[in-house]
Amino acid sequence: MTKPTALVPPTPDFDALLVDLAKLSRNHLLFFRIEVGRRLSKSFYNNDVELYRSSHRQKEGAFRDFVSAKGVELADLGLSEQLLRQSLRVFFVVKDLPRALVAQLVYSHVVQLTAVDDDQTRAMLARATVENHWTGKALQTAIVAVREGRWPDGDPEQPGLQPEALAPVVVDAEAEVVPSGPKPQPGRVVTRFERTAKDLSALMGQWRAVPVEKLTKAQTARVRTAVAELEAQVAELKARIGE
Repeated sequence: MTKPTALVPPTPDFDALLVDLAKLSRNHLLFFRIEVGRRLSKSFYNNDVELYRSSHRQKEGAFRDFVSAKGVELADLGLSEQLLRQSLRVFFVVKDLPRALVAQLVYSHVVQLTAVDDDQTRAMLARATVENHWTGKALQTAIVAVREGRWPDGDPEQPGLQPEALAPVVVDAEAEVVPSGPKPQPGRVVTRFERTAKDLSALMGQWRAVPVEKLTKAQTARVRTAVAELEAQVAELKARIGE
């Protein structure tokens, strides 16, 4: 009786297989860093991004003590202080993004996104990265465009990069109930006010260079709306501090 001939599997597409393995390797690195950052965040910063950014002395001291006391063991795991800090930044970048979206990013994307402070802008850039198949370099270019005020732009007459901006978060200004969550610390809030003022000052420098006579009607209307909103917020701020 003749033995059946063993089935020979077809030769795979080497290039396609290499791409799949490379993606798996990059995603493995990303998810490893996310998990490292998750554990560090919980242990030292109570999963509070503002506490992490504030460099609170007690928490920062505890983190440094950990790195100093366990430096040899961490080195054996390939975990330097720089890598641990980078893992923390990576975790805070992705923790509020949809898991399905994060799964389509690679580590170089998330590293670029650590340079974006605004949550909505970061989420929008992450989504655009996936939808447009951006490389890390292309994402970096988009981030620079954001800083220069060129993106996002919802004006159909002079569109910017895609996709469209996320819907703004609606807050009831007359509500007396304070949103749930950690109570904001005055020092951090004041620091953010100072940072916002500096950002606005830098933006004004760019605005002075804009040829306003070339703005479209839609853009002019948007600027006026933004100015009115700023005036209302400043008025409320002055009232709160007694001016």
